[in-house]
Amino acid sequence: MPRTSSESNKGLPERNGKAWKADEESTVLRFIHENKTVEFIASSLKRTHGSIRAKLRDLACRFVYEGKTLEEASKLTSVLIGDIEYSLRLREIADNIREKKDKNSTVQTQLTFNEVSQLQAPIQRALDSVEKETNISLLKEVRDLLKSIDKRLNILEKNGKNEPL
Repeated sequence: MPRTSSESNKGLPERNGKAWKADEESTVLRFIHENKTVEFIASSLKRTHGSIRAKLRDLACRFVYEGKTLEEASKLTSVLIGDIEYSLRLREIADNIREKKDKNSTVQTQLTFNEVSQLQAPIQRALDSVEKETNISLLKEVRDLLKSIDKRLNILEKNGKNEPL
C-alpha cells in the first residue's frame, strides 16, 4: 500500500521540502540579525536545521552576486567566509557544466582533472571553518564531496590527466 505524504514525512517539520517564500527569507535574515539560533529559526519556520543553513549559504551567495563583499555577505547571514567561497565555487563549476551542455547538447559534459582539482582550496577552507565551528551538516556535505572528488581523481589518473571523466 502506498504511503501518504504525512506518513513519509513523519518526524519532519511541516514546511520540509517546500519552496521558500520571500517573507521566509526575510524572516531568516531578521532572526540572524537578532542573533537567534539556527534551532530557533528552524522551529519558528517549521523547517529543518539543514534547510536553514542551506538557505543562509544561498542568501550569502546571492548577496555576493549582487555586489556585496564576502565580509558583508558573511555579516548579513552569519555564514563563514570560507563556507561562502566553497558554495560560490561549487555554483561556478555547476554553471560551467550547464554552459558546456548548452553549447553542445549532443556531447556529454564531463569534469576534467583541472576542474576537479580546483575544488581542493575551497574544500580545505571549508574544512578549516568546520573545525572552528563544528558545523556537522557542512562537515557531512564536505565529506561526501571529498569522496566524490577522490573517486573522480582516481578515474582521471587511470585515463590520463587531460582526458575527460
